[in-house]
Amino acid sequence: ISATHFAQIGTTLYIGDASGRVLRLGGTTDNGAAITWSWVSIPFVAESMAQTIRFKRMWLTVDLPTGSSMNVSLSKYVDSDTWESVGSLTAQSDIQRKAIYVASNKVSLAKQLRYKIEGSGPCTIHEIAWEQDTYPVR
Repeated sequence: ISATHFAQIGTTLYIGDASGRVLRLGGTTDNGAAITWSWVSIPFVAESMAQTIRFKRMWLTVDLPTGSSMNVSLSKYVDSDTWESVGSLTAQSDIQRKAIYVASNKVSLAKQLRYKIEGSGPCTIHEIAWEQDTYPVR
C-alpha cells in the first residue's frame, strides 16, 4: 500500500492510497474475504546435535470462531519448505479456549523440529505446548 493520506474518524483509521482507494484499518476480513495468516517457529533441537528428538504429544489451546480454519505442520528441515501436516480444524461452531491435539508423532527421529501454524479467519492462540522425547547419541 502506497499510503498518501490518513484520517481518523472516531476510533477508526482510514488510509487513502495512490490509486484513489480508501481503506479502513482493522476488521476481520479483507474486502469481505477471510484473512489468511501463517507463523513458523524457530528450530528446536536436543542438547547435542548428535541426538534426535520427537514431539511425543503436541497441542494448542485456541479460540476459533465459526468458519475460521487452522492447520498445523511439522518439519525436520530448517532451510526447506517441506512440511508434514499433523492436524487441521475448521470451526463449525465457536471454539473457546479448547485444547486441540495434533498427530505430532508423524514426524520422529529428527535432528531438529520446527512447526508452522496457518489458517484463515480470526484465531487466538493462547498456548502451544508439547512433550519432547530426546534419544541417545548415535
